[in-house]
Amino acid sequence: MRTDSERVPVGASDGDVYFDYHDALVQIHMLFESTILTYGFKEYTIENFVDKRYFSDWKGNENCRDTDEMRHGINIDGILGNADPTKNEVLIFLQYTVNIAELFRRRYNEEKTPGFQFNLRTYTLLMSKVRDLLIRLGYELKYIPSKEVLYLIRTDAATDAAIESSEEQVRDMIIEYSSYAVSCDLSRKKIILDSLGKIVEEYDDNQQGDNIELFGSIEFMLRNFSIRRDNTEGANRNDFVAGLTETELLDWYDEIYQLLLLRILKHNNIARMEKIDAVRGLIATQNAAAELLQSEEAAEAAGKNEEPRTAGTGQAEPEGENSDSTDPASVPEVEVKTRQPDTFVEMGEINEIRSADPDERDREAVSEERRKLGRRILIGLIIAASLAAAFFGALSGLTDSGNRETDRARTEVTSEAETKSDDSEKASLNKSGTAVSADTRAEGKTGS
Repeated sequence: MRTDSERVPVGASDGDVYFDYHDALVQIHMLFESTILTYGFKEYTIENFVDKRYFSDWKGNENCRDTDEMRHGINIDGILGNADPTKNEVLIFLQYTVNIAELFRRRYNEEKTPGFQFNLRTYTLLMSKVRDLLIRLGYELKYIPSKEVLYLIRTDAATDAAIESSEEQVRDMIIEYSSYAVSCDLSRKKIILDSLGKIVEEYDDNQQGDNIELFGSIEFMLRNFSIRRDNTEGANRNDFVAGLTETELLDWYDEIYQLLLLRILKHNNIARMEKIDAVRGLIATQNAAAELLQSEEAAEAAGKNEEPRTAGTGQAEPEGENSDSTDPASVPEVEVKTRQPDTFVEMGEINEIRSADPDERDREAVSEERRKLGRRILIGLIIAASLAAAFFGALSGLTDSGNRETDRARTEVTSEAETKSDDSEKASLNKSGTAVSADTRAEGKTGS
């Protein structure tokens, strides 16, 4: 943690409202020094418990033995004793406090130590006040797992975008460079810029479009501002860099960092645009397929609506006639004689309808032809019965009187049989009509 920050006055007012930074730090410190854990009669503050269990193997301990040595190194007590602390002093205090508090929380949750009572209310209030003060100062917290350190970085949209879109190694470098911890650490900034430069040099799009000029500027700055080599003396010396103060060189390092950040964002945007283009193509393909399917379904539906009008006999269905009607149409008897040749045509048409697909049939035509066929069969049976009766009547005239009673009985039996035959045929006709109607309804349901 940095200890050599320059003193930049915070000021006593925030707009027209007075804000006491010293009082804010005292409130945070009181919560930080409050009892956070109890174990029976034993009580622990955050610093006590961290010293007892976690500090020695913490990666961010900066080679200190315990929290007391770290506090002394960054003058925490001196900052708290200053009635008008500077902005740098406030940030130093917050960086120490939040890192020790979060170290305690992470390790304690990982261990799930039994028997201890954790004061969640105190811890929540402490972190809430820390974050409120950071927001007022324009900073936010970013954690680097590999270092086990929370960094305070300035709120910046470009930095956030680069952090979110970069891989872990680049993300950690951006967080550290942007943090308050290295804001005045010239040597650490030099190392980070050199590492970022090596990563950028591996990009395969450096020689494309406007990346050529940007990458050329990055290479020039890395070679001539004492990052890759010493430009203040020896063979690589240049008077411009040699004449810069440390503060001016820090400013130029920040400019180089901005160039690197821009190059990283442009490179990351290529992968983002490729991903977006892939999704755009996928959605366009899906939409085209959906439109084609809808058009095919519409064409199929239109074809089904037209087919019933042209199938079967080819005759249009009369308006207002119910296709499911079971009442046989009235046909003149002479039709049997005068239209006999049509019967074969109509039977052929019926057979054709029966062999066709159910969706292609004219249901009304099939029903009508079946009724005509039934009536012709009935008429044929009646004629056959009449001829039989005449035949037996003529035969009875040739017999003697002794056989007339027998003939009469036979005639009566024959008449009775004819009557039963007529009744049977009528019943068969009615049943046939009902069956046709049922077939018609079934076919109508199938068609619909």
